[in-house]
Formats: sequence, C-alpha cells, structure tokens
Amino acid sequence: MKILRLRFQNLNSLVGEWHIDFEHEDYVQNGLFAITGPTGAGKSTILDAICLGLFGETPRLANISKSENEIMSRHQAQCLAEVTFAVDDKIYRSTWSQTRARKLKTGKLQDSKHELADAISGNIIEDKKSRTIAAIEDITHLNFKRFTRSVLLAQGSFAAFLQASVDERSDMLQQITGTEIYETISKQVHMNKREAESQLQLLQAAANAVVLLDEEALQDIQQQWQQTQQDNAQTEHALEQTRQHIHTHEQHAKLHTQQQLLTAQWQAHEQAQQAMQADVQRLQVAEKAQVLQADFQHLEHLRQRQNTAQTDMAQLQNALPPLQEQIDVALTHYQKTLQQYQEHAQQTESQQKKWQHAAVLDAALRSEAQQQNQITAQQQDLKTHHKQQQQAEINLRQQCEQAQQQLQAVHDWANEHPYLSQAQKWLPTGQKQWQDIQILASKLESWQQQQNFFKQNIARHESSQHELQTFIHHTFDRKQQLLQEITQEEQAIALLLGDKTISEYQTEQDLLLQQQRLLHKIESLEAERQHLSDGDACPLCGATSHPYIHNEHVIPSMSATQERLQELDSFFKHLQEHERRIHGKQTNYATLKQQYDFKQIQTQQLQQEQREWGIQLLSIHQEIQNTQQQSDHLLNQLQHSWQEIGLPEHVDWNKAFEQLQRRIEQYQNHAQKEQSYKEKLALLNKDLEHLLPQLQKDSERLQQLATQMQDSQNQQQDLQQQRQQLLGTQSIEQAQNRWQTMLQDAQKQQEQQYQTWQLALNQLTQAQQRLTDAQAQAQSWQQELEQTQHQWQQLLVQHAFQDEAQWQSLCLSLHMMEALRTQQKQWEHTHIQLQQSMHHNQAALDALNMETLKNTDLSTLQQQLKSLQDANQSQNQRIGALAQQIQQQEQAKQQFAQHHARIQAMQQECQRWQNLYKLIGSSDGKKYRVFAQSLTFNHLVQQANRQLQKMNERYLLKQNSEALLQLDVIDQFQGNEVRSAKNLSGGESFIVSLALALGLSQLSGHNTRIESLFLDEGFGTLDEDALEVALNALASLQQDGKMIGIISHVAALKERISTQIQVEPRQGGVSSLRGSGISHLS
Repeated sequence: MKILRLRFQNLNSLVGEWHIDFEHEDYVQNGLFAITGPTGAGKSTILDAICLGLFGETPRLANISKSENEIMSRHQAQCLAEVTFAVDDKIYRSTWSQTRARKLKTGKLQDSKHELADAISGNIIEDKKSRTIAAIEDITHLNFKRFTRSVLLAQGSFAAFLQASVDERSDMLQQITGTEIYETISKQVHMNKREAESQLQLLQAAANAVVLLDEEALQDIQQQWQQTQQDNAQTEHALEQTRQHIHTHEQHAKLHTQQQLLTAQWQAHEQAQQAMQADVQRLQVAEKAQVLQADFQHLEHLRQRQNTAQTDMAQLQNALPPLQEQIDVALTHYQKTLQQYQEHAQQTESQQKKWQHAAVLDAALRSEAQQQNQITAQQQDLKTHHKQQQQAEINLRQQCEQAQQQLQAVHDWANEHPYLSQAQKWLPTGQKQWQDIQILASKLESWQQQQNFFKQNIARHESSQHELQTFIHHTFDRKQQLLQEITQEEQAIALLLGDKTISEYQTEQDLLLQQQRLLHKIESLEAERQHLSDGDACPLCGATSHPYIHNEHVIPSMSATQERLQELDSFFKHLQEHERRIHGKQTNYATLKQQYDFKQIQTQQLQQEQREWGIQLLSIHQEIQNTQQQSDHLLNQLQHSWQEIGLPEHVDWNKAFEQLQRRIEQYQNHAQKEQSYKEKLALLNKDLEHLLPQLQKDSERLQQLATQMQDSQNQQQDLQQQRQQLLGTQSIEQAQNRWQTMLQDAQKQQEQQYQTWQLALNQLTQAQQRLTDAQAQAQSWQQELEQTQHQWQQLLVQHAFQDEAQWQSLCLSLHMMEALRTQQKQWEHTHIQLQQSMHHNQAALDALNMETLKNTDLSTLQQQLKSLQDANQSQNQRIGALAQQIQQQEQAKQQFAQHHARIQAMQQECQRWQNLYKLIGSSDGKKYRVFAQSLTFNHLVQQANRQLQKMNERYLLKQNSEALLQLDVIDQFQGNEVRSAKNLSGGESFIVSLALALGLSQLSGHNTRIESLFLDEGFGTLDEDALEVALNALASLQQDGKMIGIISHVAALKERISTQIQVEPRQGGVSSLRGSGISHLS
C-alpha cells in the first residue's frame, strides 16, 4: 500500500482546502521527508487527515459522529479528508466528509459521508459508510489498528512495545497481528472436549435404557402370530362364501322388482302410441304442403319489390319543386356577394398612401427611442457607480472605526491573560502527564470490564447451579414415583393373572375359538341331522351311529363359549393396558435417569469453572487497585501544577488543554495584529481622500444627461401626435392585415355562394334522372310479377289445393314439423329399449342358480356373516398386537445397534479432542495463544534485528528462552553480554524502539506491501551521531521502495532532510503548509 495524494479541508488549525502530492519528484527521489513546525502548529493533523480519509477515525479522536466532532476547524461549516492510494498497481480514492445543517457555521452537525472510488475511471465502488471501511480493509488487508502499527505510528505509542510488561506485550501482539484466533481456538478445543464427553455419557445412558427380550420369548410370540394367521385365513374364506350367498339373494330380489317395473312401462308406452296417431297424419299433410314453400316465398318477394318501387317514385316526384326553389335563391346570393367583393378591392387601393406616410413617422419615432435608451443607460451606469462610491465611503469609515476597536481589544485581551507566558513553557510537560493518565485510565477500564465479565459469569453460574439443583431434586422425586407406579402396575398384572401364566390364557382362548367354529358347523348341519336314522349312513362322514339325534343336551352350549371368549378378550385388553403403562413408565424412567446423570455432570463442571474464575477475579482486583493508585498520583501532580500557574478551573482536561493551546496561539499572534491594524488605518484614510472628488464629478455628468433626455422626449411627443391622426394606435402591418382580411372574406363568400348555386343545379339534374330510371324499372318488375302469379295458380291446382288460403292453413312451421318428427323417433327408440331391457332382465333371472339356496333365507346368512366378522376382527387385533411386539423388538435391536455404533464413533471423537486438548486446549485460551505469540515474537525480533544492524552494530535483540515474550539485549561490544532492555539509555531505547516499530510495521502489513511509513515521534533524545545513524537507516529503506515521513520539531532535522513539509502558525490560531507538492485553496 502506498499513499499517493492527500486532500483535506478545515481540520484543526489547517483552515481551507489543502492538497499534498506525494508523487512529486522530491518525495520520489529522496524517499525521506520531514513534517516540521512548532508545538501545536498542526503537524499531527496531516496524519489525522490520512486516517480520517481511510477509516473515519483518528488515533487521537476515536469518536467523530453527528453528536461530536472536535477535529473540524472552529467557525467552519464543513470538513473533508480524501486519500488517494495504490494497492497492487490499482489506484483508489477514499473520501470522508461531514457538514453542518444548511452549510451554516452555527448549524447542527449532520451524518458523515464516506465513499470509495476507482481513482482512474471515477466509478464508485462503495458509498455506504458502514460498508466503505469493510471494502478498504478487504483491499488493503489492513484495519485501523494494523494501519496505525504498520503505516502510521502515532504519537505516544512509538515506544509502547519496548516499555510494556509481558502481559501488556501479549495484548499488543494480539491486537497488532490478529493472533486472537489462537486464543479462541484453545477455548473452543476445551469446550469441544467437554461437549464430546457429555455426549458420550448421554449415548451410553440411552443404550442402557433399551429393553430386549430373550430369544425363547421372542420365538413364542412368533409361533402365536403364525397360528393366529392360519386361523384368520380360514375365517376369511368362510366370510367370502357367506358374502357370495347374500349377494345372490339380493340380486334375485332386485331383478324380480325390475321385471315388474318394465312390464308397467311397456303398457304405458302402448297407450302413448294410440294418442300420437292424429299428430302423425297432420305431419304427413304439412310435409306435402312444404314442397310449394320456395315458390310462395319467391312470389311474396316480387310483390314486396313492386310496392317499394311505387313508393320511391312518389317520393322523387314530390322532391322536384323544392330543388328548383333552392336554385333561384342561390343565384341571387351569388350575384350580391360578387358586387361586395369588387367594392372592397377599390377601397384597399385608396389606403396605400396613408400607410406610406405612417412608415416615415414610425422610423423617426424609433430613432428618438433609441437615443433615449442610450441616455437612460448612461444615467443608470452613473447612478450605480455614484451609489457604489457612496457605499464605499460609508464602508471605509466603518472599517476605520472597527480597526480602532480591534486595536483596543488586543490591548484589553493581553491585560486579561497575564498567566499565558508561564503556561506556554509548562504546556508540553502537562500534555505528557495527561497522556500518561489516559493510558492508565484505558488500562483501568479494560481491567474493570474483565472484572465485570467474570462477576457476571459467576452470578450466571450460581443461578445455573441453583436451577440444576432444583431440577435434580425434582428428577430424583419423579424417578422414585415412577418406580412405585411400575411396581403397582406389576402387582396389578400379578393379581390379574392369578395362578396362571399369559401363555395358558392364550392357549385357552385358542381352544375356545376352535370350539366356537365347530359349534357353528354343527348348527349349519342341524337340518341334515334331523333326517338321520339309526342304521343309515351319514352323507357327510359315513357313520351309521348317530348319538346326537335324540341327545341334544350333549352338544356344548354356544352361549357359554361366547361368554368365556368375551371374558378372555376383556382380560387381554386389561393385560395389554397394564403392559402399555409399564412400558411408558419405563421409557420415562430411562429418560429421567439420562437427564439426571447429565445434570450432575454439568453441576460439577460449573463448580470447577466457578473456582477458576474466582482466582482470576482476585488477580484482576489487585491490578485495578495498583492502576488506580498510579492514576491518582499523576492526576494530583497535574492539578497541583495547573493551580500553581493560576490557570482557570475546568471539568474536562481534554477541552482544558485544547483551550490553553488556543489561548497561547492567540497570545503569540496579538502583537502582529496590533501593527497590522495600524497599517490598515493609514490605508483606509488614504482611500477616503481619493474617493470624494470622484463623487462630485459623477453628479455634474448626471445633470447634463437629464437635459438631453427632456429635449428628446419633446420631439418624440410631436411625432406621436402626427402618427395618431393617420392610423390611431394601429401599426401599419395591423391596418394592412385588417383590410386584406376583409377583402379575402368577401372573396370567400362570393366563391361559397357560387358553389352553393352549382350544387343545387347538380341535385336537380340527379333527381330527374333517378325518377326516369325508377319508372322504367317499375314497368319491368310489374310484367315479371304477373307471369309469376300465373305460375303459382297452376302449382296449387297440380298439388290438389283449392286456393292459396287453403294451402296456408295446412302449412306448419319448420319448428313444429321438427318437433313432431322428434316425438315420433323418441317413441320408436323407447319401444326398442323396453323390449331389450325386458329380455336382458329375464335372462339374468334365468341365469341365477337359486336351487342351492332354497333352504336358506337371507336373515340367517346375515347373522352368520356378523358372527364371522366379529371372529375375524378379534383375530386381526390379536395378529396386530403380536406383530407390534415383534416389530418393537426389531426396532429395539436396531436402536441398540445404532447406539453401539454411535458410542464407538463418539469414543473416537472424544479421544481425538482429548489428545488435542493436551496439546493446545485450556479454559482461558492461554496455552495456544502464548505458543502462537512466541512464534510471532521470534519473527518480530528477527525483523527488528535487520533494522537494528543498519542503525547500531553494538546491540542485538534476543527472545528469552524461559519467558517467551520477554525481550533481552545482547551487547556485542561487551563479549555478547545479555542485558535487560530496561537498562538501555534514552538514545539506545529510541534506536531499539525504532527497530521494533519498523519490525511491527512488517508484521502488521500481512500480505500487503507497505510502501509508505509515517513516524509521529520526537527525535529529541538522540545525540547528533545517533540521530545521523537513525536517519541513514530510515533513508536506506528507500531501496525497498518505501516513502518515509517523520514528524518532529527537532531543529537538526531541517539540516539533514532536504524535503520538508513546513507547518507555519498564522494569526487567529490558523496554520498554513509550505513545501513540495503542496497547494492551497482558501
């Protein structure tokens, strides 16, 4: 990244718009330049402008918003910062700006604007403030913190890394290089290991809760399921036969009813045929008359045509007299308009002489008006100039009075601030003390935030522990209650079973069902059994002995069997309900046990974390006390010095120092103002003496112009009277247009009347021709009508009609004839359908075989069907219950296998996280963070040593082998003796700090090439030799393509660095810039 150009406006003391071109040949050739000027002149404002243009904040002012902006110059309505920079051969332009409402100096601050654009094409890349900074970070790979560590090393933080403690250095490395990810990884490893162990315990508890039957019990259930399936198949076969018999009965009854209905419809159809005979005869006569319909329609057409022709001839004869009258009227009007046109033409010729005389007068009037305009313009110019001269006189006198007042105010202000001379000497020391207090306050705030964080976590853990204990007690009570309920259900099952087992009850039920089927079969053979006699062979089994003929009481009772089956059904329902409840309670108990064990583990983990955080909280409390004591001591020293000088009391130290700085600048400028006001008074008096003669000369010239204007107006009045007598207020063109319009209107009227006359003649001729044509056509149509009438009478005789009236009475409409035909066709179609339906219905009755069912009625079959359906439903329920038990066992096996596989996978995952935890895991993230930072610190030491060798061959930096973030110094002139960095002198500390700062710049840049570097730090601690070495080392960086800017007020820099940007204070607390590539737009 390289800064190419900087443009800013109204920032601090640099009022107006300033441009700095870092591509100027002086910066390119030398590579090293200095920003110089006295303290408080505004040197650091240039670096603030760079930060503001890129990131919308500065190292000194983090909060620049709609409610607060302390960087905008006083009494200004807007401020701006624009940076043009290059990254990877691409050039970008970032612009930040903020204005006040309506661009008034007293207006409220508005929201700031920030946009990023392509500097070559001007295309906007991003113009939303929230996304512009993200886009810049994405392009440069630098955020604000990294930028201030790699490109711009701000004042007050230059040597912070060297002087920091181990913990502070760790925090700084984390902020600069972004190694906070390693702390996050270490904490995440700790959390993942603990979560994996918890999940493993939950999986093991879930596997233990799965209940599996032994193989013998499972086989017993499967055998019962197979036997019940076989019984159900027999029952369904009997059901199907019974349904078929019922369907045959119902079909026979339905066909018999349909046959009776068809017979009744046939009789009604025969009666309808007799009623239709009259309509059939009427249709036959109408069809005969329909043959002459076309001839009659032709005759009627000829009759209507002849009547229409007679009517048209009468109308044409009546229209001829009015047309002749129109022709006579049109001729009279035409002759009258022709005479009017000729009269207007003669009058127009007589007006030409008046128009010529009026044109001469108009030319003279225009000449006088032009002369008056010139005189008026000269008068206006002189009046304006005279008024300006008078206002200038007033302004000069007011400026003289104001200069006198300003001169007096300078003297009064100096008398009111006698303490500023001593305050000017003390200000740098006071600012350094306040910066140290702010650093301590920032540390104190950081420690207090950590303290609040740990307190909140401890309070949250205590609340969580209380909730866990409550949940554990409640879960334990619920577990005991479930155990009691399971025991009660098992006792109820034992009481329900009595001395038998479940299999014995199921065997009894199977036997009773088989007995019930046999009893149904016996009942179905009851009719056959009544025909048996001893000695005769049974047609079913062939036996000659029939013991049940006369001993019906030996046949088992059907009602007793059904009652016992109902009792067993009720028994199994109660048994299944108890088993279902036991299974649900066992599942709830296993779930509660898992939750109970998991909450116990969580409680132990929370207690361990709470003990660790308590130790850290005590350590943080001690750091807060130490930091607070240091801050209070420095603040007391600052307040004592402030009061000793006699400075005014205040509330805000930042504003107090800013106000003091402004007053010192005002104190320095007041002496210059006094001389300036005196010179200004002398110039004003001289201008006033020169202005008075010019005012007298302008008054005389105005009087001459007024006389000329009066003469011209008199001449103009005479000409206007002559012109009024000729044409009045009309112009020549208006008069000519009026007469020409009148002549054209007369000509148009004459032409219109002529056209009207010709049109009337044409209409009369056309009407006479139409009457002649109509008379000839009517005669021809009358002959054709008489011939057709004769032919029509012959056709009536040929078809046996007496006359036309009889023929019309016998005709029917086409709609009526079509309706009669449709009615006849419908009757024929219904006749055929009824014959076919009666035939098909009788064939279906004959096809039914009712011989096999003549001994059984429909009600008996329906009762038998109901009994079979009940038995089938009971068997299906039994099959479903057994199948559900088998399916549950299969699911339990699969669930157990899945739990086992998950436990093995989770054991491997848990072992992996435990191994990783041993390497880098810790609850506070310190283990991995320190390791990563030690590698970063080692790389930083190598980078710093490269820079240090260019500046001082005596010292080398070394990473402490025990404390990995501790920095030692090797003295090569003292036999490579290892020294602590705290023992270095002021100049040596600066050299080492500069080397570390350059090394940090390399680290913070990541994968971005840093080609611009700004150092905002004083070089006052260096002697001449050390200063020369440091400058040579910085200048050598030009070989790497870097451009380096140094901000300092050391006078020796002016001699050693030729390229400079000089910040020079002016009057009123305003500064200006001077140097290469600088331009200013006030």
